[in-house]
Amino acid sequence: VAGLCACAALPATAQQQGAAAAPPVDGNAIPEVVVTATRHTTSLLRTPVSVTAVTQDELTRKGITDVRGLSGEVPNLQLGSATDGSSGVKISIRGVSSNDFTEIGNPAVSLNVDGIYTPRPQSALALLFDLEQIEVLRGPQGTLFGRNATGGSINIIPAKPQFDSTEGHGTLTVGRYNLRQLTAAQNIPVSDNFAMRATMMAIKRDSYLNQQQDFYAADFPEFGVT
Repeated sequence: VAGLCACAALPATAQQQGAAAAPPVDGNAIPEVVVTATRHTTSLLRTPVSVTAVTQDELTRKGITDVRGLSGEVPNLQLGSATDGSSGVKISIRGVSSNDFTEIGNPAVSLNVDGIYTPRPQSALALLFDLEQIEVLRGPQGTLFGRNATGGSINIIPAKPQFDSTEGHGTLTVGRYNLRQLTAAQNIPVSDNFAMRATMMAIKRDSYLNQQQDFYAADFPEFGVT
């Protein structure tokens, strides 16, 4: 599975000036976690919402490549496969979920990618890579995030393009069952007002089932099998 995306953004002059005037960071200080759970950039400790933020570093360290890997990592969040044999992902927050994965069904937990609502639960299977962070909001979020957020909301925030540097990175991961995972990202500033960021991730892994050929031949003459 592979994905490729490119995005552009306009610079925020006030934010850049504020960042330039920020005091130096103390190496012994606990870094501040910033979230956008209230549609504004606020400190996690000062946000009046039950929210958990998971950074890309945490996802990489724990080997999480899609939303299903967050199950057990975030309080009150459970994820699993659909029981009807479809490719849907059942998302449950505080026990609130939906079992209808058809075209006429609506999920009980909204999934948003960069502020855009994705209505189908199959989209939760998309790969997670080159993200700023993932925010999981618990409790009804219809006021800020609209419909289908009765149980809560999962917000996937991709990494933003940078205007001041040309940089890139790539990682290669190998593991059991012939796992091969490749991730790459490249930031390209075009001008002072335009920048692009291209990302890619590919994962291939053998099945957990035994795929070797069976050369065993049944030979039971007493049962008429030779």
